[in-house]
Amino acid sequence: MSFIAILGTVAFLVMLEPDLGTTIIICATSYIMFLIAGGSKAHTIGSLSILGLLFLLGVAAAILEPYRLQRVQTYFSLLFTGEVADPRGTGYQMQQILIGIGSGGILGKGFGQSRQRFGYLVENTAFTDSLFAVILEELGLLGGTVIVLSWVFFLWRGLKIAVNAPDKQGQLLATGITIWLVLQALMNMAANVGLIPLTGIPNPFLTYGGSSTIVTLAGIAILLNVSKYTTNAK
Repeated sequence: MSFIAILGTVAFLVMLEPDLGTTIIICATSYIMFLIAGGSKAHTIGSLSILGLLFLLGVAAAILEPYRLQRVQTYFSLLFTGEVADPRGTGYQMQQILIGIGSGGILGKGFGQSRQRFGYLVENTAFTDSLFAVILEELGLLGGTVIVLSWVFFLWRGLKIAVNAPDKQGQLLATGITIWLVLQALMNMAANVGLIPLTGIPNPFLTYGGSSTIVTLAGIAILLNVSKYTTNAK
């Protein structure tokens, strides 16, 4: 039961930060690596129980923390009515994100021509959490599609490195790093287009942030090191 104990402890501590988005990424990545490693049925049931418990804790956290509850309410309002609730208050950030994306259209306004990044988006999120929305405004649907396809390509290459890894450790490292970064990017982009509530998760390689960039580059370095010793060098 060591896997369950370790995952549960780490997830609980991250939840206390509080950081629900990072907790989801850690649990999902760990669980996928666990399945690839050939985990037992008992551990699988235990892991799913932890994920279920964390989901309930996340719901409780959303209720207890006003800002989380506001994000969830804004999301469900957009989901079921197609409109942002309280666009001048709690829904202001999502409203500005959607304005930027909508004004970008297919081809965008042009590189560096975003209006939303000049004081409309909250604080400095135009360079962090909401950068993908700014990219969609400047480069349009076409530019956003290129970024999404780039992540699909990264996923394919990362999993290919994992499949051709020389040993089990290399396989798990490559899989874990690939899933971690892709899932992080997916959550960021999904939040920026209203598919999930705003999470504050950065988009690797794109969003501003020193510590995030350092950790991301360290993960890429490990992934490249594994690829150096793959059984298929092509």
